[in-house]
Amino acid sequence: MVDDDAEVEAQVRCAVSDALHGTGYLPDGGYLVTEVVAIVGYIDSDDCHGWCMVRAGSPWATRGLVVMAGDATDGDYAEHADDD
Repeated sequence: MVDDDAEVEAQVRCAVSDALHGTGYLPDGGYLVTEVVAIVGYIDSDDCHGWCMVRAGSPWATRGLVVMAGDATDGDYAEHADDD
């Protein structure tokens, strides 16, 4: 199977935008979701566990989002939020 990466990225970006629209996860009013990182855990038909990561955006933005998410999960994000 060969995936069309650009098409998969576009579908992921649209799906996440649609799922988050009108929620507290995105600002009110107009916005454009530019970068998405989806880390997906799954169980296949043989009950084997696995994971995959799909990104929609640049590899640099992906790394930044993953690092920020890890920091937030670890409780370190607030400590570094003003380091820009």
